[in-house]
Amino acid sequence: MRTAVALGAATCLMALAHPIATTSPAHATDNFSVKTTINVTYSSDIAVLGEYAYVASNSTISILDGATGAVVDTEATGGIASPRGAAASGSKVFFAAADSNQIVTLDTSTSTVSTLSTSVAGNVCSAPFNLLVVSPSRLVANCHGNNAIQVYNISGVPSIVATYSTGASPRLMSSSGDFVFVPNHGASTMSVINISTGVITTVNVGSRPNATAYLDGKVYTADFNSNTATISNGAAFDQRVAQVTVGSNPQDIAACEGKIFTANRWTGNTSVISATTNAVTNTIPLAGVGAITHVMETQGQYAYFLNFSSKSVSIVDCVSESVAATLTVADNPNWIAMSSAYAYVTLSGNKVAVIAIPQAASGSGSAAAVSTTETLSMFEAEGVVCSSTSVSGQRGQWVVTPPANACQAVLFPGKEVLGWSTVEDFPRDIARRQVRNGWGTYELFTQDGRLTGVFIPAGGSTLLTGSTRLYPILS
Repeated sequence: MRTAVALGAATCLMALAHPIATTSPAHATDNFSVKTTINVTYSSDIAVLGEYAYVASNSTISILDGATGAVVDTEATGGIASPRGAAASGSKVFFAAADSNQIVTLDTSTSTVSTLSTSVAGNVCSAPFNLLVVSPSRLVANCHGNNAIQVYNISGVPSIVATYSTGASPRLMSSSGDFVFVPNHGASTMSVINISTGVITTVNVGSRPNATAYLDGKVYTADFNSNTATISNGAAFDQRVAQVTVGSNPQDIAACEGKIFTANRWTGNTSVISATTNAVTNTIPLAGVGAITHVMETQGQYAYFLNFSSKSVSIVDCVSESVAATLTVADNPNWIAMSSAYAYVTLSGNKVAVIAIPQAASGSGSAAAVSTTETLSMFEAEGVVCSSTSVSGQRGQWVVTPPANACQAVLFPGKEVLGWSTVEDFPRDIARRQVRNGWGTYELFTQDGRLTGVFIPAGGSTLLTGSTRLYPILS
């Protein structure tokens, strides 16, 4: 799947209820470990919302709690014929029903389930199987049965926006802003689709591409048959800049800590590609030849690789480019989704393995770290004068940002400070919405799960995880 907790943006967008904290002090252990294995009715693709995981069978959606290691609730669906994709956004969890051509939505705020037909006159999506949230209001399905993608408005009750043709046998998608990157496994091409304008560009890549990843203005395809990764950029991402040789049959690809990693199916290793030089700089052994390393996910500085035949999960530190852990699971791993505290891995035999993410891996402070003083520096942009220019405290401490009346926009009459952001160009429409609705902090993520910016409403609380500069965002 493509990550269920990282949503689209020019960059990708994700609204979170908690204040700024890219870490989670969930466990006292220093080691990754398999906490438990949960029996479910059917182990299809999986999505995470908050700390809960959601997995669908043909008749129910099971809600899993990693903390208790149990199914805490189920919701009847009325029938999901062959669930093949899962994603989450806001308060909603989505499943693609491949055989019945439906998108099934669970609204967790009301515990209601709704279904949307994907095959209607003029908008046919046959056998949807891969879901991708590209913004808080847009969901995309991969239409494997008729070589297309379908776009949905998910701001309210899901509805079809448009259907766009792709090449033959579209596979695992990624996105950046309004662009969706679709690898066409049967055509050895990539479809670059602007879902706002409907403009479609076709790019020649390696043989049988199976997945795409976006990082810093470039798109990377995992070319399964040619054992390569093709790199494209440009305004329409249609300029092929490099093609590099990786391991045998790369099946998945993702970005982590400013680098690109491939999941090489038959060599059981990962190739590391430099985003600067467009060259393979390292090959990291995982579970070995024959392990069938086929799916990967990233979060923070770690990449998680599923080794199907060896029944294991390899966890790679993307900074040191070393294997942090290899964990044996109860059966063949198929799909993975991440919360801040747990990795949920669906297994053959209708099971879900819950992997505990250690405190150190999630970046939470040790006793020594807690004693470190950190400072949030409030940058006074041109025409903005603030009476409070910094907030300091101990790492791991909650602090309050300056209120709106602490700054004056002297060159912009009628404007006020909505809040503070780690990036100067944070989207004002999102900031206005967060403040107007009292929704709190908003985080920007790339589709590959890399945090790129945070907005904190004026006077809001934040957890100090490091010294940084904050910029005022005006109304």
